[in-house]
Amino acid sequence: VVAVVVVAGASDGAAYVHDVERDVSVHRLSGHVNDVNAVAWAEPGSSHVLYTGSDDCMCAVWDLRAPSDAARGGGPAGVLIGHTEA
Repeated sequence: VVAVVVVAGASDGAAYVHDVERDVSVHRLSGHVNDVNAVAWAEPGSSHVLYTGSDDCMCAVWDLRAPSDAARGGGPAGVLIGHTEA
C-alpha cells in the first residue's frame, strides 16, 4: 500500500512529509539554515527522493529510503550549493 503524502517547507529551515491518510508527520527534513520555500519529488509518482530549496542558497537532495539520513532525522543525501535568485 502506497501512502498519500504531502510535503511542505517551513520557516524553521525544515521540510515536513505528512501522511494524509493517517494525519501524522512522518519525516522532518532538517538541513537548511533559512526558510525552505521549494519542494519537489525527483520523479513523478515516486515518494523516495525529494529536493528542497531554501533562502540559504542551497538545494538539498533527500532519500527517504536511507535510514541514516532523512528517515532518522539526519542530513540530506546531497547538497547543491550556490544557487541564487536570477
